[in-house]
Amino acid sequence: AVAGPESGSGGGGGHGKTVVRVECRMVLARLAAEASDPPLAELQYTRALEDARQAMNPALEVLVCRDLKHFVLEPAGRAHYADAMIEAAWGKLQLAKSHAGPTKSGGK
Repeated sequence: AVAGPESGSGGGGGHGKTVVRVECRMVLARLAAEASDPPLAELQYTRALEDARQAMNPALEVLVCRDLKHFVLEPAGRAHYADAMIEAAWGKLQLAKSHAGPTKSGGK
């Protein structure tokens, strides 16, 4: 398949599309939670989390888990499940940052 401009980051496997898909699923999940439909909200967050993991984007995983906790699991008294997922995603993010090496500190 040839990567076009719609694939996000110039042929990188459609990571830009994945980010948009994750964000859309998160919006749908929040709307479902606000409409008092926790099962649908949890389903959408689960799908968003799968997409973030497939894209190997731990920062997105942290964001999805944080919202899942806040909008679905905390109200149901199940926040501890999200805490474990957030901790795992945070660990992946820290590992990825350590493998990336030092960053440029510009701005002066």
